[in-house]
Amino acid sequence: MPYSAGIDPPPAYLKGVTKYLLLLTAICEALLTKEICALRPPSEIAQRLITLIENHPNPSLRQDFQRLLAVLNHPVGSLLLTHSWKPLPALSVEERERRLLWMANHSVGFKRQAFQGLKRLIMWVAYGNSPGGKPNPLWQAMGYEGAPPLDSSFQPPERYWSHLPDSPHPLEADYIVIGSGAGGGVVAARLTEAGHTVLVLEMGGDDGQTRPGMNELEGLQSLYLGNGIVVTRDSSIMILAGSALGGGTTINWTTSLRAPENVFEEWVRDFALDGWDCQTMQQQYGRVERDLHVQCHPDEHNAPNSVLIRGCEALGMSVKSTNRNVKDCQGQCDFCAFGCRFRSKQSTAESYLKRAAETGRLQLIIHAKAQRVEILNGRAVGVVGVAHLNGQPVSFRANAAKGVVVAAGAVETPALLLRSGVSHPQVGKNLRLHPTVAVAGHYDSDIHPWKGAPQSAVSGALLNLDGRGYGVLLETPALYPGIAASAMPFLNAKDHAEQMRRLPNGAVLLAIARDCRSGQVTVGKLGEPIIDYRLDKPTGNHLMKGMDALTKIHFSAGATEVSTLHQPPLRFYRETDWKSTKGGQSKAAQTRHSRERWNPQRTTAYDEHTFYESCLKAGFAPNRITMFSAHQMGTCRASGNRHQGVVNPRGQCWEVPNLIVTDASLFPTALGVNPMLTIMACAHTVCDHLLNP
Repeated sequence: MPYSAGIDPPPAYLKGVTKYLLLLTAICEALLTKEICALRPPSEIAQRLITLIENHPNPSLRQDFQRLLAVLNHPVGSLLLTHSWKPLPALSVEERERRLLWMANHSVGFKRQAFQGLKRLIMWVAYGNSPGGKPNPLWQAMGYEGAPPLDSSFQPPERYWSHLPDSPHPLEADYIVIGSGAGGGVVAARLTEAGHTVLVLEMGGDDGQTRPGMNELEGLQSLYLGNGIVVTRDSSIMILAGSALGGGTTINWTTSLRAPENVFEEWVRDFALDGWDCQTMQQQYGRVERDLHVQCHPDEHNAPNSVLIRGCEALGMSVKSTNRNVKDCQGQCDFCAFGCRFRSKQSTAESYLKRAAETGRLQLIIHAKAQRVEILNGRAVGVVGVAHLNGQPVSFRANAAKGVVVAAGAVETPALLLRSGVSHPQVGKNLRLHPTVAVAGHYDSDIHPWKGAPQSAVSGALLNLDGRGYGVLLETPALYPGIAASAMPFLNAKDHAEQMRRLPNGAVLLAIARDCRSGQVTVGKLGEPIIDYRLDKPTGNHLMKGMDALTKIHFSAGATEVSTLHQPPLRFYRETDWKSTKGGQSKAAQTRHSRERWNPQRTTAYDEHTFYESCLKAGFAPNRITMFSAHQMGTCRASGNRHQGVVNPRGQCWEVPNLIVTDASLFPTALGVNPMLTIMACAHTVCDHLLNP
């Protein structure tokens, strides 16, 4: 059965992965200190990790993980990966740590990849999981309380969605819309308000509406694509994308930015996208902003956003408060990435989909995975998929009288088209990821990077580094213990534990690149999407300039130490911070002396030349630095030239005119800014053409 979003049971052979419990337990003991192991037993972490993998929706990932454990458990495989004939459980804890570090810092890419895969997952479970639904015992040391339970004041929305009906008959609608996020939500509202019946198929669930503000691991599993575990084929970039009612609009950080005008000028000039000019798109932006209550909220900055503002202003760099799609938010929720418990975030579930439901012409089914679009005589006539019914996977068919709209995201949309037999050579090509790097700063004051509105400030000072509109955007993330521990470089177990202990005093800033070149999405043997992407040199240079700027911003805002996410990490201090004050040492100096017990050789005095030399030496080779992507684009790009793009300027597939794409897949290039508003603006443009041919 093709990849089915977590609703098909794991294959029988994977049940044997539990035989690797001893191996995974041994690895946990090497990556975690004795003190942490006393609080979170390694065997419990290993068992939880096995359960996660056995139930992962992507068969390729399940197979790769089992293959890695099998290799590590064999003497020859152990020699290949760890440089030891003895499997890891047969070594002392200290020797295991040395063998794993040998993998982590090796010049051969697949050894680094193997280490990062294990380290990220183990740390994610150790710090992000709530064992037995209780607070994680590791949280107490960092002052993190986790998500409070929903109280009586929480009012879930009236249900306008359902599970698959228990009926042998096919579902029927004028239009089928696959995906309920930024693109699908807009289309559902526009088509139903124009008098058409619409069936929306959403492969995720409704936990973002009925149980918002979950703890980290639970939220990632419930609301994110691939249970929160999606990576490029070489594991070099961690992919974050929504898979829930409302799609990415349910879990994003409410950042509502318009793309720079030069982006649309490039699209019209290089891709013949008539009707996508700056003037038209500005009008569409205005429409979306009114619909979503997009406004600027200059007084709702948490500590990390205040760091960005303070540092940029000290350096004379442009910085501003972001526009956000919220109503009565006031930065009151610390778990915005896992749904909005105050229903302030104006996701499509709170806006466009509700409008569509009010017409009486919407049927929205959750946990419904579209496996392929049925194409007959050059027309899309329906969808075949798998959905939940009474807890069991059930195949279904839906018929579309007028057309099928695909808005499943730039990873799933091309995979669906490929499974459906769309043979255009550009399907899946031209993948842009907005590759993102982070720079962490340590402060003497409390930061608590998980608190408050996560992304309320932005700097576009470096958006145009090459004179062609390509550069980096500077922002802040929401940061929780699991993702922090997963992304943090590993010097040794003691150092990692110390860095996590200091998390309450840490602020993380992001450099998000408008990537110049592209990757590709293909499908595996079972139809699952496979993501290939390699960072190009110009984009790497832009990211390095972004990291240097973030380092200066941190120091200008008062940081005592700054570190990158390279493996091993690059850590810098400002020389003046370490000089003794009159009558004794500064607090920063005392902090450094305490830190030197862990890694005295790793911290370097900052200057721009040293930073660049260090970054050049560390490089951006796969798994040499942790990178993320929260914005995937371009895999079914639009163009007025049928050989250049998968869809035409009206969003119609060149090969199948009533098969329409309305998500970020149709972007001809990367945007350079958060894409939600632009996806919606483009969806409105496509609907204007569809409703007024």
